[in-house]
Amino acid sequence: MTRSITAVLAVLGLVSTLHAQHVWFAEDFSAPPPASRWHAATGSWAFATGSARLNTAAYDQLLASGYYVYDTHPWSAEVSLRGTRAGLFFGLEDTSSRALAHMVRFDDGSMLTGYFDAAGEFTATGSFALPSPQKEWNLLRIDVDPAHRRYSVSVDGVLAGVDTSLLFPSGFFGLQGSEGVSEFRSVRIFSDVAAPSAPRAHRGTVPRFNHVTFVRAGQNNVTIYNPEARAYQALDLQGKLLREQNGRPPAPPEPRARRGDLEVEASADGLTLTDTRDGAVRTVPVRFGHPTAVLVDADTTIYVADAARRTIVAVPIHGGPIRTLEGKSIGGFLAPRGLDFSSRHQIVVADYNRIVFVDGSLGESPAVRIVHPTTIAATWIPAGAPHPVVRLRRDGGAWKSFAAGTDKKSGEASVLLPGLQPAARYCVIFSNAFKVIPPAGVFSREYRLATPPADSTHMLYARLPVLCMVYRSIDYRDRYPAGRYPRVPPGRRLTDEDIEELRQACRFNAEFYFRNSGCRLLLDFDFFVVEEPLRLRDVGDQDPYWLSPNDRVARDVEHAAQSFGKTPARYAGVVVPYAWENYPPHRTSALADPSKQDTVSIRQAYGGGTLGVPAPWKYGTGAGYTANPFQDRFSRQDWLITHEFHHQLDALLDASGEPGYYHADQPWKMPGRFGEDFDFNAQIIRKAPVEWWLAMKFGTLEETADADHDSVPDNDPRLPFDEKRLRGNPRRIDTDGDGLTDLAEVMAGSSRGTLLDNRDSDADGIEDGADPEPLYPFPPEIPRLPAGQLSPSRPFATLHGSMGPADLSWAWTDSALTIACDAPLPAGVLIQIDASCDGWFHGFDNFQIRIGRDTVAATVLDYYLRDCSSWTDPPRDRKDLLRPQDLKLIAGKTGDSTAVRYQTIVRIPRCDAYGLSLQRGKTIAIRLGLQTATDRWVWEELLERNAMMKVALK
Repeated sequence: MTRSITAVLAVLGLVSTLHAQHVWFAEDFSAPPPASRWHAATGSWAFATGSARLNTAAYDQLLASGYYVYDTHPWSAEVSLRGTRAGLFFGLEDTSSRALAHMVRFDDGSMLTGYFDAAGEFTATGSFALPSPQKEWNLLRIDVDPAHRRYSVSVDGVLAGVDTSLLFPSGFFGLQGSEGVSEFRSVRIFSDVAAPSAPRAHRGTVPRFNHVTFVRAGQNNVTIYNPEARAYQALDLQGKLLREQNGRPPAPPEPRARRGDLEVEASADGLTLTDTRDGAVRTVPVRFGHPTAVLVDADTTIYVADAARRTIVAVPIHGGPIRTLEGKSIGGFLAPRGLDFSSRHQIVVADYNRIVFVDGSLGESPAVRIVHPTTIAATWIPAGAPHPVVRLRRDGGAWKSFAAGTDKKSGEASVLLPGLQPAARYCVIFSNAFKVIPPAGVFSREYRLATPPADSTHMLYARLPVLCMVYRSIDYRDRYPAGRYPRVPPGRRLTDEDIEELRQACRFNAEFYFRNSGCRLLLDFDFFVVEEPLRLRDVGDQDPYWLSPNDRVARDVEHAAQSFGKTPARYAGVVVPYAWENYPPHRTSALADPSKQDTVSIRQAYGGGTLGVPAPWKYGTGAGYTANPFQDRFSRQDWLITHEFHHQLDALLDASGEPGYYHADQPWKMPGRFGEDFDFNAQIIRKAPVEWWLAMKFGTLEETADADHDSVPDNDPRLPFDEKRLRGNPRRIDTDGDGLTDLAEVMAGSSRGTLLDNRDSDADGIEDGADPEPLYPFPPEIPRLPAGQLSPSRPFATLHGSMGPADLSWAWTDSALTIACDAPLPAGVLIQIDASCDGWFHGFDNFQIRIGRDTVAATVLDYYLRDCSSWTDPPRDRKDLLRPQDLKLIAGKTGDSTAVRYQTIVRIPRCDAYGLSLQRGKTIAIRLGLQTATDRWVWEELLERNAMMKVALK
């Protein structure tokens, strides 16, 4: 094993142990170190003879050393440490923050690698299974190869993995502690060369620089402050040093600027513009991650460097479309922070370790156009490069280079790439399209595409094979014998009805993703039931809330795949629902005292977890992993799979070069008017371009007949639906001629569509093409309550659920919005109101109301505001702002013992302060649900699940 690891390291060009080692830095904590040597940036670190120690409930706390590692040579670091989540930092920009730095640490039986952006948010770039189980004390080593932008991670002398995403190659070194006790007793940084000093450049050579934030443009030069050289350096436009002058560091760039009478300040939620002549202030809502610098072009445009989102944003001062530049044509920005105007009508950007020149339009020129199923055309502006080049490869193949011709007048380079395979995935990269200092070796990110089918009557879709492997039984007796733990149940076994519910959840998800992707993404589930009970010793813990992909799970995945004639590597994702008995005691309570009844409660919205790709398990390079506990019928496995698999899909797209897919846990960061859960997840899928699904690196590219090119398959039983089953005409884009294309009819709702052959699907007298809500047979309006009337006189809709038909009514007055329910059983009522109709996760105008109901009375369970006013911070439930007693409730019943009806009337007071003003023409969004058993999560809904209907007060 040692010989093979040495060979791997030698091939990678990393530090070889055959060379004489030069120790650059060493610490054994034999005495409390001086503050200049170690700085506790976060957390309360303690020093004792022979160790540094941290006990914390937080994550990723930093003890920074004062030692700065330069990127001039490969180097290694070894740390002796203990702790389930202990690790190290490197590449730190300063000793007071973990921003713009890499981290390597243990994480639940694996190694986690990644980096922190300019706002201090972590992005994982690697996850490696441990070569052997973690011991009490371990020797963690990293071998860093700056020239090739990668580093390897070893534990106790055995290679765990190589991360090829080294973004920040130089900086301070530090120790990391998370969630529990972390302890360190030695640190050593070494190399096969002597410790380097700050890199120096000679006049006429191109200097090395990192961590650059200051740039000023001259006539034919730029000046930067190089923090490593501690000097101002003037460079010509080829990056060669003209002159150097030592000096004090400049002040960090600030997200504010002034031009004439206009002052501009950028914050996370947008721009504030102040006219200094009259003090007039206006705001422009723009979402920034971490704005660091602002430029104002006289009376036209504001430019903002967003170091966290790694973009430059252009905002027109007098209105117009906002433009965003990601720098994809130069491989993507790293951390753009300094800005200036050049004399050549360009923006000059200080981007960590390079200077980038971009046109004020922020346009990115690389483009790939499909000419024919076998030919594509590539065009771009090569930024003065003498020999522009395009590289192309088919997935799984080798790169091929093509020289491009350049138009002397426009400067545009172009090339035709023929001889391609139809219905295949390719990726293209371009030599740099922006001028960059230093200029060498700059290529674009990969531009991925799928060539169309050879048959023009066919369409493409992506098929993602997914294994759903169910553990029918869980057994607790191996850890909790009945004699010692009489209160602990023996376990749980899923019934055939439970198994069928899980099968239905897979069918639902296949259709849900297919529908919302515009018929371009198919989750192709293989369903397998493991009959051998899952015991706690297999889980590896006393409390199997999270079923990790351990040896038992990996073995069962292999067996399940074999049963379908496949290998685990054939799957793009694995989903593992498992039986769960809602009792297993926590190790700190019932293990010590069997009389304790400490439990974990899992309901519909909780439970499960996901590892994306790469994942720290045996098959994690090509398949993500999700585990979902199945506790009871309220567990809602269709929702858990929808949401948890979405994290897998996010990772698959990220690994395919599309990091812009919205995160399924952060709806407040995605623009749009949508509701919770299913509705939000549907909108994420819909916002992704079709090309993302087709060009993914995972799964297979398939084709199916689509004669009219409406993106709805004609007749394919392998798919969740097609035109034949939906009674559509495969020769007409709009089968029924109602103004909605067949694809728009399919996508009318997130879980169902309108009828392709019926011009008025909901039979409300309005044709689908003109109906704002073509799925729902009632007008999207709330009538005004007549004077003297206490409640709505007639229902606007009937909800046909398990309780029987329930009539719903609504009305408004100048002082209140009234909603009434008349049901055959006592029904709790859910009311969500988006008072400004801008999305449930946006604004400070979102009312959450839950009413409980028994045979006698109605009770206010919830009445509060959800504050989603920030684009960057999670929502806050403000239960301190609304008084439950202000809700007026009326509970009654009619009929006799053979036919009793229960009435509940909820009167919601006007609330102008939070958007619920009540006047004719006011538009709000509303969600209504009923339930007969009190549960926070499971409702029978008037509309589709979690959908919020847009209604107007009439």
